[in-house]
Amino acid sequence: MQGHRKLMTICCAAVLSLGLVACGGGGDDDTAQAPVTMPDPEPAPGPTDLEDTQAAAAAAAAAAMTASTNASASATSAAEATATLATLQTGADSNAADMGGREAAMAAHAAANEAEAAASAAATASAAAAAAADGAAGEAAWRMAVAAQEEAEAAEAVAASMAEAAIAAAMTELHVDGTVKSVGDSSVDADADTTTNPAGDRITGFIGNVPRSLGAVEGQAYVEASNTPYRQAVDARNLKIAKSVDTSDDTARLTVFHSRFSTVMARVYVVNDAGTAVTGPVTDDGRLQTAGTGTPDDATDDTFITLKSLGMHYEAAEGNTGDVADSLDHTDSVGATTKPKELFSYEDTTGNTIHVVETTRTIAGTTTTVTYQPVDTLAPAAPDGHGPANDDQVAVGGTDTDETPESIPVRASIPVADPYSHIHFGVWAGLGAAAKDGSQKYADLGIGFVQNFSGSGVTGRLGIGTVSYTGDWVATVQRQNTVAGTGAINLENGPAALTADFDTKKFTGALTGLATLTGTLDGNGFSGMTAKVDRDHTDLDASGAFVGEFSGAIYGPAGTEAAGVFDFDGGEAGAFRGAFGGRNDDAK
Repeated sequence: MQGHRKLMTICCAAVLSLGLVACGGGGDDDTAQAPVTMPDPEPAPGPTDLEDTQAAAAAAAAAAMTASTNASASATSAAEATATLATLQTGADSNAADMGGREAAMAAHAAANEAEAAASAAATASAAAAAAADGAAGEAAWRMAVAAQEEAEAAEAVAASMAEAAIAAAMTELHVDGTVKSVGDSSVDADADTTTNPAGDRITGFIGNVPRSLGAVEGQAYVEASNTPYRQAVDARNLKIAKSVDTSDDTARLTVFHSRFSTVMARVYVVNDAGTAVTGPVTDDGRLQTAGTGTPDDATDDTFITLKSLGMHYEAAEGNTGDVADSLDHTDSVGATTKPKELFSYEDTTGNTIHVVETTRTIAGTTTTVTYQPVDTLAPAAPDGHGPANDDQVAVGGTDTDETPESIPVRASIPVADPYSHIHFGVWAGLGAAAKDGSQKYADLGIGFVQNFSGSGVTGRLGIGTVSYTGDWVATVQRQNTVAGTGAINLENGPAALTADFDTKKFTGALTGLATLTGTLDGNGFSGMTAKVDRDHTDLDASGAFVGEFSGAIYGPAGTEAAGVFDFDGGEAGAFRGAFGGRNDDAK
């Protein structure tokens, strides 16, 4: 009976871990509840001989296996329901049930593991019963099999209950599956161009990009003797750093930040209208045939040139019509909507290097014909470093004998929308009655969320010193009102500067135009309960006391990106809920 007692101990411990029943009595306290004990598993009528006992043990093992299979199915359904929940969520609609979707799914999985262990114990007991040599040994094994069966069935019930709770909670939480974001039965694809109603007879739902408007940006080509940098201007432009969409039934609006403002040092060119364009068919090996009609191996006077890629360049518009030839100078600028093009170089018949950009491409049958226009990629500069404004600057073609003109490549600092590698973040907000003109009003503050879409998880590499991240924030903001919670709600966004000081374990999130969040670091996670509202924010009363919290983490193998969620309520002073994120450019 030693094995029987050991199994019963294991079963009892497992049952206690599930919180189902107690296996022993209480203390001496008369006021304590009467102890709940597990009854001896003696069905009436019980097996009357060894053969019947063995069959009953086998039936108990089979029932335990069925319970284990059902528990596993429940755990799987819970896992599927919560598999795409956003990494971090906050807000009244997040984890609305007593237990959140992820927690309930974990409980269902634990119960399934208990059922599997009990089924294994029942199978072992059934095997012992089958090998029993007498009725007493068979009965002992049967008792253990039945006890394990009851444990498996109890765990099955817990798994089913937890799965039901996980599915119910997950219906109120935000799911992020790639570009598709959803709550309950409402979903949108952040990459979709349009949404339609079920009948397909009209386009519904607002869809648009969230831009970050930037002023002119300047780059540097060389420095004059006075240390005044020569600058290549870039016109002001709007960067598409996020997407905002509505569900097709206009019940919820999702704003997802997928990029942040950044700059790249880019090469610049101007088209040389005086240069002779080259045109011809492109051969299978990528060369341009500029004369003849034959192949490289025949006797015709064919001319082929090999083009070498110079990478991507931005075209600048000439600001000075008096430029010598078409060379770049400090008055040229890159337009607000200019996109980079690939430039190429080749050697002409006299050995000169020519730079060109593709201007036309036509396809007729199997023949592809391309035209390339010469471009200039250099700006004039004096060898002593003096710039165009100095009297001793020698223009291209000048005749001064004390200086020799030279040219240098021009580069400009181009603003770009830099996609995040590990995070998406945003807000899902409910909408009130939709207006056809798009002037919809938000019904509540919705859910702020962070998605670690790369699957990299929180970085395991602890930072050193102070690490800074630049990015954006997005929030639903409820305007201050004499009656708390009744102010109009607007969707807002702005730049964010995040600082993680690993020496002092402090974290600061400066959400420009909204509030400054301060908290503490715990490993590569951070949290806090302090928000100082921007005094210039017109919707919020900065003098109010805002109660709430924020939390987040640092993501990516090298800790390159950080993101978090926040939720603060100031009563009559207003409220705000949302998410923020950023990238550290120096992290390796």
